[in-house]
Amino acid sequence: MAVLYAENEVFHLAVRIGDLAKSRIIGATVTAEIFMKEFDGNRNITVRKPLEVTPEYNCGLFFFLGPLIVIHRLTPSSPLYQMSSEDHRQKDIEIMIIVTGSTEETGAAMQAISSYKHEHICWGYKFEEIAKLNKDKNTFEIDYNNFDILKHVSTSVSPTSSPEGYDFLCKNERDSTLINEKANTIRYSTLIREEKNEEEAQTDEEKAVQAK
Repeated sequence: MAVLYAENEVFHLAVRIGDLAKSRIIGATVTAEIFMKEFDGNRNITVRKPLEVTPEYNCGLFFFLGPLIVIHRLTPSSPLYQMSSEDHRQKDIEIMIIVTGSTEETGAAMQAISSYKHEHICWGYKFEEIAKLNKDKNTFEIDYNNFDILKHVSTSVSPTSSPEGYDFLCKNERDSTLINEKANTIRYSTLIREEKNEEEAQTDEEKAVQAK
């Protein structure tokens, strides 16, 4: 899921990216593009436009020590500026997030792509915090159980400070129970795939031992 919320009088579209591989991504870059329908005077055509994205804390570096939240700010230069969820649906938007880099162990190039349609954007929500302090070890640990969990946030924005037409933000909020059910479904399906991969790896190891 992606989320859209208001913060510091600016609207943000955000996605969370996690590197679940054992080897770390080196020299990672994250880019984004949006595909949507536009009317050119005669017919609807699909256009492709870039989206500027930055890490949540705007440090300028995509360093995968842990999961990252990637932000697109809906400023006047954004293709999504002053669009409602209904606009997203009518324009049939699709946002592509592309992660590129190289693996730490071999230096081999890698690329991963995720796609978000209008029904995957949750209005008035943010991602739940997943870094927790382990007091016994005095270190921070990542709780991947909360990777897809969302939390509702206030969407009240002063009419004098909000862009014209953004009073509809509250109307575009999704039911929190439904959203978390979707997120849980995604998380559980991911865990099932990981368990299946681990079982297959163990089977391959057993075969190798038997062959010896």
